[in-house]
Amino acid sequence: MDSESLIEARALTRRFGPNTAVGGLDLTLRKGEILGLLGPNGAGKSTSMKMLTGNLSPTSGEVRIKGQSLRDNPQAAKRHLGYLPEQPPVYPELTVDEYLGFCAGLHGVARKQRSYK
Repeated sequence: MDSESLIEARALTRRFGPNTAVGGLDLTLRKGEILGLLGPNGAGKSTSMKMLTGNLSPTSGEVRIKGQSLRDNPQAAKRHLGYLPEQPPVYPELTVDEYLGFCAGLHGVARKQRSYK
């Protein structure tokens, strides 16, 4: 996997019983790029995002965030990632910045190390 990539997924697959929600997803996201996941309901967009952010384990495949394996070293990988799902799991009244600040605090990120651009 490319060391300059921000997020890389290789052969990412997620099955729910006999149903394959995501099958063999490969993607690379580099600094400055914008990625959009488009498709109809049930296409695997949310499942893919959950796997790419470590909120759902893939059945197979690998995700790396800034070179760190999300499976082998999840804490190190997630330090480079901020993610706010459409429905936040707690405190839905918070803004995106407030929620990410809350999560950063939970993970011991000092206020002066947090940047919002």
